[in-house]
Amino acid sequence: MKKQKSVGKGTIDYRKLTIILLIIAILARFCLAFLSTVSGDACWHLSAARFIAEEGRIPLDEPFWAPPLFHLIAAGFYAAFGNFGLKLVSPIFGSACLIMEYLILKRFLKERALFFAMLFFSFLPLMIDYSILGYGESVLTFFLLLALYCAFEGRFLLSGVAAGLAILTKYNGVVVIPALIAIVWLHSKKNERWKNAAMVCIVPMLIASPWFLRNYLALGNPIWPFLNFLFPAAIEEAYSQISILALFSSQAWVSLYLGFFGVPDGNFRSLMFLDIPFFWFLFGAFIFATIAFLTPLFFGLRKRKGDWAWYVLLGSFFLLFLLYVANVGPFVSRMLMPAIIALAVFYGRGAERLLKRKRHAVPEHWMLAGVILLCMGFLLALFGKFLFASQAWGFYQEDFNWVKGNTPKDAVFLAGGQCMGFHIERISVFPSEMEKGEYQYVWTNQNFNLDRRSILTPEELGKLDFIPLERVYRNEKTGTAIYTKEG
Repeated sequence: MKKQKSVGKGTIDYRKLTIILLIIAILARFCLAFLSTVSGDACWHLSAARFIAEEGRIPLDEPFWAPPLFHLIAAGFYAAFGNFGLKLVSPIFGSACLIMEYLILKRFLKERALFFAMLFFSFLPLMIDYSILGYGESVLTFFLLLALYCAFEGRFLLSGVAAGLAILTKYNGVVVIPALIAIVWLHSKKNERWKNAAMVCIVPMLIASPWFLRNYLALGNPIWPFLNFLFPAAIEEAYSQISILALFSSQAWVSLYLGFFGVPDGNFRSLMFLDIPFFWFLFGAFIFATIAFLTPLFFGLRKRKGDWAWYVLLGSFFLLFLLYVANVGPFVSRMLMPAIIALAVFYGRGAERLLKRKRHAVPEHWMLAGVILLCMGFLLALFGKFLFASQAWGFYQEDFNWVKGNTPKDAVFLAGGQCMGFHIERISVFPSEMEKGEYQYVWTNQNFNLDRRSILTPEELGKLDFIPLERVYRNEKTGTAIYTKEG
């Protein structure tokens, strides 16, 4: 494939630029992963992985519902490398996603369009975030991309196996099957379409069905805790309603946009932690930069022959996003992560179209420099975000270290929030279980805004007054106090 000439003098070697881009994107993922601190839902997932590694079994003390492949992989890394290993899973699979993306897109795009598509996929903040954090999205996206790649190569059995592994990572993997069927119809001989379609439908469900059956028998719902209203035998009422009105809430769409560009969970309130001058000016600049970055995408959304597999992929995951918004809540922008490859195709084409317009064509060097600068800006903002979060959690490291150095490893703490148990590396139970008395220590910190669910309510504090407790640790700087039961 020949190098493409630029609008001005000289040539730009986009093949070489794409390789450099991949190297930088992979290095950035590992650097950010080592800088980051585990928080949010990642605490629950990685605590489960650590439990599996140490106990050799899936946790059963609370409803463990998530398809377990991510947790099993993370458990293997923990067994081999300790806590350091838990940070390796997402960047390794996130980097593998970049390679799979490249292998797929080079089938459809020329070198220049491929470069811009890879730039979009590699440096979109959503893609970087979940290639770093301890969530299953990077593993899910890798197996989905592998399923798409095998389907495009005509290896439909392997595609079905990869899709099955995706479903064993997250329920969301099921949503790729319509896109695989579309690829079958586009790339199979007429007399083999039904056979190949059966492989990409039946094989994934056969691989995933043991876990669906396990959840149905143990929890009363094969996809617990979602859509519980469809399953009367479900053990709890979590996510038991559908709110169509939620789809018309501006919050859902604002959070989708903000989530794409690195705002945690797309929640605008999370920005309120930032105490910086000229906040609204900087936020306006952020909005302008994101719109400028997306501009090529708007020029690439033109249907071409053979594109409907990409539109089926986008449509399937968009419907999943709407279902999550209605059943779970608005902060679910990561649901669309596996479908970003389709947007990358359109982005690459849009960049090519902007450069080839007969009138008002964008100068190539200007566009290249502009998009690269925007990507570097996103990357610097992400470094700042993870550094800020790491320092915020590090403020309490003295408290965490005291627990690890002064309490038995099998000690049980009464400590709310899903991250406390992970950081103190002890079993923790919620204050709602206080009356059972199955704990030896009580953690209190009424200023712990990093996980507000750990802050005790006045009612819970009142109940503690009737329990004979002895204070064994107090940190005036952080506000943390730890008590043990007397006797």
